[in-house]
Amino acid sequence: MDSTVYPQGSGGLKSKYNKDTKVLEFFDSSGTKVYAIDPATQTVFGGGIVNYVKKRFTAAEVNAGATILAAKPGWKYRMVDCSMAAEGGNAATATSVEVSGTQSASGVDLISNTVGILTDDALARMGITNSTLLADGLWAAANDANTAITISATTNNLATATHVNVYMTYVVEAA
Repeated sequence: MDSTVYPQGSGGLKSKYNKDTKVLEFFDSSGTKVYAIDPATQTVFGGGIVNYVKKRFTAAEVNAGATILAAKPGWKYRMVDCSMAAEGGNAATATSVEVSGTQSASGVDLISNTVGILTDDALARMGITNSTLLADGLWAAANDANTAITISATTNNLATATHVNVYMTYVVEAA
């Protein structure tokens, strides 16, 4: 085990501040990373802890592709649940709005909502009619380590709605 962990010795839970990622990491007695605390995002992750994020994206941000959860070096995301709501009008012109990740080094749409269900101030829950999940339960599989979760629109630019709100629960696991 790394000599910079605290406390020194065998057994118990050890901690180390990662100067590169600015995250406090915790290791079990075998040296396996099990938990972490990120003061910048005020999140605790690892060990099956479920986190929640609510983010609001302008139509322009969705059209350009925006980051919901930034990549965390040494960690990977697993989506638990995700809902969306249009704001400022019904979503239009685009075919759909996707929440995407990376699995086996390929970009995948974890959830894809057609614009028809993204109506002003109506919550579109994942898996309802016109909400498609990545097949075979892979929407809930761990994404590749060191990769982000993003939002984007397909076919045409998203219009009419001024914003899309994303409500997501997720787990962060050691890579």
